Amino acid sequence: GGRGGGVKGGGASSAWGAAPDPLTLPTRHVFVGFVLALLETRDQSLLRPVLAQKALLGNVLRHLASDPPELASRAMRMLRNSVLAPNGGVPARLQAALCGDSTLEQLAFISAVTVDPDDDLAGDGGQDPVDAAAELAHAVLLQLCTAPVHGLCP
Repeated sequence: GGRGGGVKGGGASSAWGAAPDPLTLPTRHVFVGFVLALLETRDQSLLRPVLAQKALLGNVLRHLASDPPELASRAMRMLRNSVLAPNGGVPARLQAALCGDSTLEQLAFISAVTVDPDDDLAGDGGQDPVDAAAELAHAVLLQLCTAPVHGLCP
């Protein structure tokens, strides 16, 4: 068979459904994976310099809603666990800069997405990846907008 034999669906409809063929991943997915790999190490000597390059994480967060739900969830978990964590060592000013209007808009969009409860896209009766991403986006938004320590709200 061809390289795409294991991929269900195609185009935009598969973006929030089936897993993509790793040989056909868009450049953005590779870029996001690279940035997340750097930040998920939680190495403080690496975290601050990478975050100081706001274009890296900024570009990941600025287009988060266009990513597959699993990749978006991974990015939001990293944001919550590394950047917004109380012991993360990231200054509030940098947190606020990384979580600007476009990031908040992406998180709001993801948190508003719902799936028909009759569809079992997860396949195993578990939580759907879209629903999991929506819940995670809501939790991150709640954390960002209610805790003054992140530099967004006084």
